[in-house]
Amino acid sequence: MEETSKDCDVAHEEQSHVSSVTELHNVDLYPPSGTMYPSLESVDDGEEKEDQDAEINTGASEKEAVRVAAMMDACDDTAPKDPSQTAMVQKQHQSKETMAKPHSGGMTKNAISQEDNQTKVVQESSMAPSQQHNSEMPYDPFTIEQIMALPQEEDQQQAQPGARSVASLNASAPGAFLVTGTGGTPRTSSREEADSTAMGHNEPPRQEQSAYPTHVPPTSLHHDIEAVVVEEEVERAQIEEEIRKKVLEEAVQADVVTNHGSHKRWMALALVTLVIALSLAIGLASSLSSKSNDDTENDKNNDDDDNEMLIDERPTLEIVRERGYVKCGMDEGAFVSIDEDTKEISGFNVEQCQAVALLALGDSTKFEPFWVTSTTRFLFLQNRTVDLLTEGTTHTMGRDVHEGSSQTGFTFTTPYVYAGLVFAGTANFVDCAENYDSFNGVCRDLKVCVAEGTTHINIVYDTLPGSVIAPFTGTPELIANLESGKCNAFATEPPFPPQAKELYGRSEDFKVGAKFFSKEPLALVTRSNDPEWSFLVDLVVHAFTLAEAHNISKLNAEEMANLFVENSTISESNVLHGVQKNSEGIGNISPLLVSMIAEFGNHGDRYAEHIESLIPRQYGLNSVYDKSQSSGLLYAIPFGKVEEPGPGPVLNGTLDTVLRRGYLRCGVLPSRGPGFVSNPAAEATNLAWTGFDVEFCRGLAASLFAGDKTKIVFVELQDAVESYFALSNTTVDVVGGARVTLQAGCNEPNTGHGFTFSSPYYYDNERNDAFAFLTRQEDSQWSDFVYWMVMAVVYAEEEGITKQDSSSMPVVTLFGEHLKQCLRDCISALGSYKELYLGTLQAFVPRSGANTLNEGLAWPQMFPIPPV
Repeated sequence: MEETSKDCDVAHEEQSHVSSVTELHNVDLYPPSGTMYPSLESVDDGEEKEDQDAEINTGASEKEAVRVAAMMDACDDTAPKDPSQTAMVQKQHQSKETMAKPHSGGMTKNAISQEDNQTKVVQESSMAPSQQHNSEMPYDPFTIEQIMALPQEEDQQQAQPGARSVASLNASAPGAFLVTGTGGTPRTSSREEADSTAMGHNEPPRQEQSAYPTHVPPTSLHHDIEAVVVEEEVERAQIEEEIRKKVLEEAVQADVVTNHGSHKRWMALALVTLVIALSLAIGLASSLSSKSNDDTENDKNNDDDDNEMLIDERPTLEIVRERGYVKCGMDEGAFVSIDEDTKEISGFNVEQCQAVALLALGDSTKFEPFWVTSTTRFLFLQNRTVDLLTEGTTHTMGRDVHEGSSQTGFTFTTPYVYAGLVFAGTANFVDCAENYDSFNGVCRDLKVCVAEGTTHINIVYDTLPGSVIAPFTGTPELIANLESGKCNAFATEPPFPPQAKELYGRSEDFKVGAKFFSKEPLALVTRSNDPEWSFLVDLVVHAFTLAEAHNISKLNAEEMANLFVENSTISESNVLHGVQKNSEGIGNISPLLVSMIAEFGNHGDRYAEHIESLIPRQYGLNSVYDKSQSSGLLYAIPFGKVEEPGPGPVLNGTLDTVLRRGYLRCGVLPSRGPGFVSNPAAEATNLAWTGFDVEFCRGLAASLFAGDKTKIVFVELQDAVESYFALSNTTVDVVGGARVTLQAGCNEPNTGHGFTFSSPYYYDNERNDAFAFLTRQEDSQWSDFVYWMVMAVVYAEEEGITKQDSSSMPVVTLFGEHLKQCLRDCISALGSYKELYLGTLQAFVPRSGANTLNEGLAWPQMFPIPPV
């Protein structure tokens, strides 16, 4: 009996021991649910792994529980003797352990990956779905739907005094916006703080948007032995010491569990595993340390390479004067030729480069040509390999705002040559093509060669249906086709292959047509963030045209100075004061312009020498306009590739500021007279304002705010001087009806600032003056936006688009997704130029002369901008 009692005591003691072991097994050493998730394995694999873990963790415990239960039955008279009761104990124990099992894949794995010479630790399966995020989350500052869907925390929403929320902005300017662009965190623009109260209106409150919430994934979990990425050289002893500490902690925990379970074999297995882990970790740390040394040396070498390729961001004029010469991008063609004997270059585009060198350095020989192609020219200009492009480059909206290959916009001068698709070849067949005749008489034999793989083929098919079209590839094939009679005319853009003219010799049978069948306005190109340099290059084009308009040439070049006598303030003392403070300035320009005309002559002189044989000038776009002429000057620069996704409004630029504010501030000049600007009731309401300039302002507002032209505040200005100051101090965003002068483009004497004009939208036929929108020179994106809204109105009339079919205007993504319908919105509000003029100005100034379209693109388009 005593022996039986001892056995019972042992049974009770072991039953208590089994219970303690079971409780230890049931402890969840892992993070709470929602923090730790299984690894990326299949469900079946996960279940299998759980079964294996259960067998390992509870196998011995089950056997022990059965044995102790049997002992308890034997020694306890009141205990049930039914074997099924024992099985019930086992089942309850298994159920409890199953519920307390840890998550599968509990040990977090650290994967080491290398990318772009940087070693990164990638945490696998350690993040809940709510914690996973994209570090490059797309953000559109003017998109409402996505922002409103984001979690907003109170500490992230700071109300800004005098600010306007994006939500209220959207409510006031309805429109559907797509979320595809990227951008930064919105901030309040300094221009938002302009003294609006002084203008007699209150700005609606605006609330600054909060940034996206940042989710920081956990960097460590329980029971992790993490591999340390060595960013800098770390002593191996320190790494080993940290790993040993973690190993000892693991060993202690393992020892506690195994001692309670009396399973020495599991402790031995754990220690072996930890020793192996220690060896691997030490080796890994050593490898990473060595790799870190290599990466440090590589980073140092890369930094040295980057330093060698740093782009000088100083103003180009300053760099050019320090360097001592101008770098011009050009290509060899009819506008540039190379002497085979002397290897000297000459031609129309070479002279333009020399003229820029003369104005910048006082010496026309201080230039260097860089050969570019149609695929490299914009990249070379962007990375400052060249200072400008004199190569014949067509001005388009796509290249102006956001050119695809360079992912940036550029500044284009006034076109120096208007080119386009023309017909050339045998004279009578050229006449047939220009008359759209492929049916009558000799015209039935018209055969036209067209360059294969170009848009010219479609133009010729549409222009001359029924004629013979012979595609060619390259100049040799064209000449062969002309010699064999396969074609008797060809369609191309000037400059033409000189071999084509040589084929006809001096025969009068060869003719180049005067009519263009496409638009190719060729201009000089500069970087858009360099207004002073851009003005100097643009001045070259204007000065040549101005000299011809005033009959100034090489022999009387000194008269050029008289045109600038009132412009003595264009001096080095304050050119672009406050805009390009580090620049030396252009300097007193008049003597240099005299030297330029004395050396090269005027635009007509140069055209006759270099281009006349290629593009006949008579009655063409390349003649200088005179107020005695009755032809029109309205010519829409082509849009080009406008589907290129643009960056959206520049943060804190005028476009960004206006959109966040919720309305446009447009300065108007009642002194322009009735029909242009008037407010008969002298009311302060915006609806009371009427006139041609007023409606152009409303059209600009409509293009910004989804067709809502009421989102505008008119600011009355007394004269041109007040206009310049209102723009300089940001009282207004734009001024309508500003008189265009060369002086204001460089250095307006009252403010010391330079300004940018849009394309003229009204010409004074009596005074030969032009009027346009006026913007700040330092904000190229806003100036571009205003420029192309004016062009949209002219384009609509050229294409026969009216208010009713404004959806025929192209969709444009150059200013971002949210403004992609800006051209449509503008025309929907204003209509075409014809509709706008007839509805506002016709009763006061009947439409005629320069304010009509350049019909047939066959009349003078070179307008001389007055100096002052």
